[in-house]
Amino acid sequence: MLIRKISLVLATFVALLVLTTGVASATTGPDCSTGRNKRGFDAGKMIGKNVVQQAWNAANHDPDQFDFFKTTVRNAVHNAIHALATDASDYVQCRAKGLAQGVCDQLDVVQTSVSTVCLLDGQAWGELSADLYCALSDAFGGLDVTGLLPNPPDGLCGTTFEDACSDEFASFASAPACHEFTVAPFLAVFAEAQTNMCIYAAP
Repeated sequence: MLIRKISLVLATFVALLVLTTGVASATTGPDCSTGRNKRGFDAGKMIGKNVVQQAWNAANHDPDQFDFFKTTVRNAVHNAIHALATDASDYVQCRAKGLAQGVCDQLDVVQTSVSTVCLLDGQAWGELSADLYCALSDAFGGLDVTGLLPNPPDGLCGTTFEDACSDEFASFASAPACHEFTVAPFLAVFAEAQTNMCIYAAP
């Protein structure tokens, strides 16, 4: 765990180093707290929650069908983000950001409903959060994606969470469809996303 935490700190340092050299520029994303942007965020959040709940219903609320559930969520989220990405306006980005947050919020609800079973461990969350990163990067060009990533669920679990999450995040994102968003000029954004999404905070 100590080695992983050191590597996460180094990843953050590398990200900051790249940022200061001007190779990539991560942003906080659009302000989604007021007006039309907030309405877009709220609408996207509802879509995200519905995507997860429909997948959980299709899995009959059965933890033994978690792999089916996870795959269904990933496919549905990827399709939903791409359906939203008609342009890169603040409104559209806020809808996508809301969708990602709705997914995370509802995953937390699912985990809470089966609290005796650890569904959202490091490996599972690493895969799900990497897929969010890849889908948002592909839809919106990559460099601003850290401003669109959600706050992770509260119900994450596992004593080796950071190790498993970081490894799975990197492994999933290195697939051909997403690999371009893990190297320059996206290296800083990728490192920041991986670090932020895989830091484990015990409930």
